[in-house]
Amino acid sequence: MATKDLWRPWLTDNEEGLMDQENINNPELRKSENIRDEEINCRKRTHLNQNVKIMIKNIFNGYLKQMSKASAITETAKISKISRATVYRIVKYGPYARKERSDKGSFRSIDKSLIDKIRYVIADITINEIPTISNLTSELQKRNIIPNCSKTTLWRFLQANNLQGSIINDEEILVVD
Repeated sequence: MATKDLWRPWLTDNEEGLMDQENINNPELRKSENIRDEEINCRKRTHLNQNVKIMIKNIFNGYLKQMSKASAITETAKISKISRATVYRIVKYGPYARKERSDKGSFRSIDKSLIDKIRYVIADITINEIPTISNLTSELQKRNIIPNCSKTTLWRFLQANNLQGSIINDEEILVVD
């Protein structure tokens, strides 16, 4: 809250500046402003994604007839004032896709094929032995389906997709909801 909004005729400009400084240093006020800014940014991002989706669709329909995909992406990024990587991600995965961390076994953007692959691996393990979280994790890493996956993350994923019933939690992983 800026002090300029308040009517205080008894303060000189210099004193008003000092009051502004006190407000900036007030941690509670700063915290509430940060929360408000975050909410505004979140709304802007959602709005941007919807606008960009329409804009990209329109631009691509026109541009792809004349130029390459890469230059169409560059042109779209210039017009919509966002990065080329964002445009590419929206074009490839849709407007609500999030960046996936390639170095970790991240479950951020899950497609049905991953769930089917895990079901297939569980079925394979069940033929020879009792399926546990340990041998499922090692098998998924061996087959390079999820290269760097922790047992806890995998257990959470299985619970989220109702696959934990066929697996024995031999590590006694306690996942608190």
